[in-house]
Amino acid sequence: MSATSKENGVPLRLGSAGAGRRRAFGAAVVVALVLFATGAILLTVSWTGVREKLLVSNWLFLVSGSAAALCCLYTTWRTTGALRRAWALFAAMGAAWTVGNVVWFVQSLQPVKPFPTVSDLFFVIALLLAAAGLLRFPAGRRVKNDRVRLLLDGLLIGCSVLFLSSVLVLQEMFARLGPGLGALLLAVYPLGDVLLASLALLLLTRSPGGRRADLVLLACGLLVYAVEDTAYALLQARGAFLTGTPFDLGWIGGYLLIALAALTFSARAPGTGVLRPAADSRLGDVLVNLVVCLAVVTAVWTGIGHWLDIVLGVVLLAIFGVRQGVLSGDNLALRRGLAHLAETDPLTGLPNRRRLERDLDRLQLLAVRYRTTLSLSVVDLDHFKGINDRHGHGVGDEILRRVAAHLQEAFRGEDAVARIGGEEFVVAMLGTGREDAVARLAGVLRAFADTPQEVDGKRLSVGASAGVAEQGPDGTDFEELYRAADDALRVAKVSGRGRVVAAGAAPLVGPDPDLIYAAVVDRGPVEPSSTGANPAGHQAGRRP
Repeated sequence: MSATSKENGVPLRLGSAGAGRRRAFGAAVVVALVLFATGAILLTVSWTGVREKLLVSNWLFLVSGSAAALCCLYTTWRTTGALRRAWALFAAMGAAWTVGNVVWFVQSLQPVKPFPTVSDLFFVIALLLAAAGLLRFPAGRRVKNDRVRLLLDGLLIGCSVLFLSSVLVLQEMFARLGPGLGALLLAVYPLGDVLLASLALLLLTRSPGGRRADLVLLACGLLVYAVEDTAYALLQARGAFLTGTPFDLGWIGGYLLIALAALTFSARAPGTGVLRPAADSRLGDVLVNLVVCLAVVTAVWTGIGHWLDIVLGVVLLAIFGVRQGVLSGDNLALRRGLAHLAETDPLTGLPNRRRLERDLDRLQLLAVRYRTTLSLSVVDLDHFKGINDRHGHGVGDEILRRVAAHLQEAFRGEDAVARIGGEEFVVAMLGTGREDAVARLAGVLRAFADTPQEVDGKRLSVGASAGVAEQGPDGTDFEELYRAADDALRVAKVSGRGRVVAAGAAPLVGPDPDLIYAAVVDRGPVEPSSTGANPAGHQAGRRP
């Protein structure tokens, strides 16, 4: 299925273009597999001579390196920002490696093959360019804890890979070569590969779902390249390295994977893209633990005899312990955050009914302990549906937020204020009896109604009605107190709104200066009923 859009007045068949890129990528995969399989056959069969295998190996080096450089260059053209710079560095890496192989190809035809050579300079440059490219991959904005996680992951991976390289390669290499330029240059390969492998693994831990296939291919290609370079340094130290053997397939496969990664990346919609935060990467946790476990198993299997390995092992375990502590702290913060969200109204930030019931239990215990009173009030905004219908829910939501802020400012810290749904709020006042609560709440609501609220260029005055119940005379638990206060609120509504009524009060016939504070909406004042009100005339559970 294709989607049609217009850009600068020209219809674009996006679906057809995407399908064409996918077909091109599929063809590239087939070509890469054919090249690798052909190289594997020609380098392993016995009917090809040493010279023919050398030619096959070097030509495949040139083809795979050039393919990686060109594919990365194409992706550079299709991306922007930091991603363009990253892929440009990978393209330069492929070009440097290809040039190095041309020099190596010429030197390999000579009877005496010196070491080190100019080709090694290009290979080291390619290694550094790959590391720089990985460092240039963009990442999303990170909070402080996430930066700590990222740093710890990088240190864990780097120390683990360095430990593996030291135990398996570096010790033997330095023991065989001793001091000198050759040993120093050969050491650049495994040490640079430690950096490259660490960054590649770190890249895998940050691969977002939409780009995972691309980055997995890229990271795997760089890992294969790093392992092959490290093995090359060890074989060179042993004097056992020969080109034109199946060993060369590692470099060839690594560069073909990099080329396919670039094509996979460019086959998607172009863009800048970012890597995922550390705390959102399950794959990252798996890879970090896997690399650390591999280092531990290697230490147990080979034994630790060098002081450097002991130091690296201690540092590795210390970093791992710190990381687990950070993870525990993150999990605790997450649980607290989820608990807070479960007890908080998302619109106003006030506690919800669940938190209110817990706070009321606490206030009831305090009231019993200190032998004081406790009142519970239910507040409902007057004519709020009219505000939503006339001005929109955005204005209504802002009014609710302002009412919540006003109630929070008006009551003490030991009181409890909550929103339990719609335009309904609940206030629990410790040490305040029913009559005092009526007077106090009336003053708070009058102050809000007398202050016009300017929202989106509209000037609104909002009133409210409330019912008040007291612990003991009107109930002993939340449900009883809420029911009594809610019944009083209904009386306030049918008596003309804009008033606070105590539980058990009868409907009022006219305005009461001591109870009525205001009944104002954006259309003007609403006069209290002068002919009386009949509560039975309202449907149960509904507010007039």
